[in-house]
Amino acid sequence: MSELSEEFGITRKTGHKWLLRYAGGGMKGLEERSRAPKKVSNRTSEEVERLIVSEKREHMTGGQRRSRPSHRGQELIVDILTY
Repeated sequence: MSELSEEFGITRKTGHKWLLRYAGGGMKGLEERSRAPKKVSNRTSEEVERLIVSEKREHMTGGQRRSRPSHRGQELIVDILTY
């Protein structure tokens, strides 16, 4: 394993990982795997999520103030836009 790892420019640990994946699943075992968690233990429940979205929609005030940079001469002036 040391020679192969050195030849391919990987660590022995990585070489063993790929060897085990190949042994367990053939070429299919070498495909990219998702790094996303299979389950989120502290996820917000759908009920609470719906309540939050509902409350947010009820209390919308038209949005946030936005700033737009504009150049006048050599200095940068920021105009505050309100909608």
